[in-house]
Amino acid sequence: MNKIGIFAVSPLESDCLLERTSKNIKDIDLHITYNNKTMGLCEFYNKVIDQSKYDITVLCHHDISLEYANLGTLTDALKKFDVVGVAGGLNPIIKEKNLWHWMMPKEYYRGFAGHYANSEAMYITNFGLSPSRVAVLDGVFLALDTRKIRGCRARFDERFTWHHYDIDFSLTCNKYRLKLGVWPVLLFHQSPGLRDINDSEWTKSNQKFIEKWSNEQF
Repeated sequence: MNKIGIFAVSPLESDCLLERTSKNIKDIDLHITYNNKTMGLCEFYNKVIDQSKYDITVLCHHDISLEYANLGTLTDALKKFDVVGVAGGLNPIIKEKNLWHWMMPKEYYRGFAGHYANSEAMYITNFGLSPSRVAVLDGVFLALDTRKIRGCRARFDERFTWHHYDIDFSLTCNKYRLKLGVWPVLLFHQSPGLRDINDSEWTKSNQKFIEKWSNEQF
């Protein structure tokens, strides 16, 4: 199996959870950009897509553990799909406030994700069937068929920073007729996710997202 390239950005100086828990994982090359203050996430991801030497490129958060993930199955996943995540859903509808799990009824949720309850306890949220085709993916973990993505010019919209980049990229992939899917990759995420939908940066990003996609159908 060819090595998998895993890329993440971390605001920390060093020693993020992803690095600490990936040291014994075989057949991966881990690339973490620490103390990033100059490059937006979407700009970083686009640079990775354009320059990655790997058949499979993973873009993920720095605050996840992959020590229990069977990453070797991504080869099979990307024979079926072009972009793979761990959680997402079908039939998204653009609404007043947009996160992937707000854009559809729960019966359209797919996949699962692990979380840390505290430093010693972990739990899993089961959203739905996995593997499964979806229309939008959570950005905590995105595995790409590098050649396919690079060839069709699907890219992250650099007008988005830390919010909405994942659902925007998902909808862009749909426009390029790429197949998105969830796959049973067991990761554990340290972050609880969005803390405040009234945050001014999130609100501005949400408005940008609505203006871009409100007249589209998926």
